[in-house]
Amino acid sequence: MTQGAHEDLVLFGLVVLMTLVLPGLVAVSLGFWAYATPAQAVVGVAMVVPLLLRTRHPMVMLALVTAAGVAHLFVADRPLPSLVVVPIVAYSVARLVRSRWSRVAVAIGALASIAGPITWYEPDRGWNPEIATLTVLGCGLMVLTPYIIGRRRLETAIEDKNRARAAQEAAETILAERERNRQLQETLVRQQIASELHDIVTHSVSQMVVQAEGGRAASRKRPELAAQALDEISETGREALTEIRRVVTLLRDERTPHQ
Repeated sequence: MTQGAHEDLVLFGLVVLMTLVLPGLVAVSLGFWAYATPAQAVVGVAMVVPLLLRTRHPMVMLALVTAAGVAHLFVADRPLPSLVVVPIVAYSVARLVRSRWSRVAVAIGALASIAGPITWYEPDRGWNPEIATLTVLGCGLMVLTPYIIGRRRLETAIEDKNRARAAQEAAETILAERERNRQLQETLVRQQIASELHDIVTHSVSQMVVQAEGGRAASRKRPELAAQALDEISETGREALTEIRRVVTLLRDERTPHQ
């Protein structure tokens, strides 16, 4: 069961407790049943059950509660306890539905705020227009207030999500920039090492060529100088190898931390 479904089940249980169980206990103890007829009880249940769809299908919940509310106008001449679901539905639609369809809840609530008190209003009960007007306003606030709260919470959640996304994108941009800088630094180091290696090899090979040419020319007159020339060439080669190993070691040390 998802978290949303679990929350819907808990809320459904609480509403059932308030609108059906507690009125039943009152009926047993005081002999007064809030739902005077079976039809009213059915309407009460029909208004509560759609809460199970609150997070998964809020607009379906709104449609079912609206249908039950219309039936309420025909089977009851007074407000039933199940009307407690109205602010819950208004808040849920505003909080969970991002599209403009959420405004349907306000329109339905406005119509119900007028139709309900008109149905309940009976002059022989001692009601007067002022009371009827206050009842209409109270019913309207019962819809509008939770709707505004839910809409504001939705906007806040969207803003928080956008800020979190922007922060994540900024962090990713910083990391990408650091990676580019690191790669650029590695490239510069490699280029510097390659240039140094090229200079070492070029200088050493050129020196060895000069020494070989000089040794060959000198050996024609003095053969004993050939061995000296070979020693110099060998020494130059060893020095070149030492420098090459040093440069290669630097290159290896530069790459090791990033591997």
